[in-house]
Amino acid sequence: MIRKVKGIESWLDEKSLSLEEWLGYLNLPERKRPRAFVSYCFPSDHHFKEYVSTLHQRTDREVKMLLRNFLITGGGLGVDGDRLFEYAGRPNLDELIQDYEFVRRLLNMKVHTWEGMTWILDLLPYHPAAAIAAIEAYDLAHYFILPDGRVTGLFDAVAVIRAKYLDAVSEESLVDSISSREFEFLTAAVFLKDGYKVTVTKATRDGGYDLLAVKESSLASERVLVECKCQRAPVRVAIARALVGVVGAANATRGVLVTSATFTGPTVQYAKKSGRLDLVDYAELCKRLNAHFGPSWIRRASEISMLVRTRLGGSNPRPQPDGTANAAPRG
Repeated sequence: MIRKVKGIESWLDEKSLSLEEWLGYLNLPERKRPRAFVSYCFPSDHHFKEYVSTLHQRTDREVKMLLRNFLITGGGLGVDGDRLFEYAGRPNLDELIQDYEFVRRLLNMKVHTWEGMTWILDLLPYHPAAAIAAIEAYDLAHYFILPDGRVTGLFDAVAVIRAKYLDAVSEESLVDSISSREFEFLTAAVFLKDGYKVTVTKATRDGGYDLLAVKESSLASERVLVECKCQRAPVRVAIARALVGVVGAANATRGVLVTSATFTGPTVQYAKKSGRLDLVDYAELCKRLNAHFGPSWIRRASEISMLVRTRLGGSNPRPQPDGTANAAPRG
């Protein structure tokens, strides 16, 4: 329903609009939108679900337009007057000003009450995990003072970024674009980004694993043996059994089997029973690479592999799971 006052649409029931109709209004400059137009979150769960289901058809520019409306742009919000009245009447106002930056900004009429966060858009598409972390941190700092609609908008923004840039699985096949050796270094890139020191074995006589990933802390030491399988066919259980055997013989923490394909049913069942083996199929690998390199990583897979290989010094001698390997610098 739309009402007009002197030719201007003054009120609109967004829930009655189709998704594309609502997006059409969202594309308009604010001065041309209906008054009280809900632009800071999806009008309904139906709009949200339909948008997420069509994300693969939408360009980065269109997605950023949507997110720009959901994120806080800085300046003031309609709730500021109520918040000012609330805090100004508190007997501990001086302490609040010292302890909370929001209260300090709220009472200082010369500065913006809300600091902007649209800079997060510059992290996309290559750093979606960092973008999500920034939004979640902003929400954590302001959760109890943000209007409910704005909190919903931040949740919607995180969901869109996750669906568009993190959870998307590439339909392209790695087998057609990189070699098995490059696949090993691509996998190494993931472990480096996750904070491990990584050593890649020789191309031949690798001892039953391709990577040694080590992470040390004051509380524990983790040594992970990684086997990489760049292939189209599902990985059979014999490969899993062999890796678990090597993990046990080397007294490593666990094994990780990574593939550009999937795993057979018996392989999945065996991994669950063993308790010492993690399986990373192509879908899961895509999500991890998306998080570190953005969803366009597959077009740069060979480049990423080459950069990691250069950083690790090419083909390193076979590392020893007992910790005597020459580990690469932390990623």
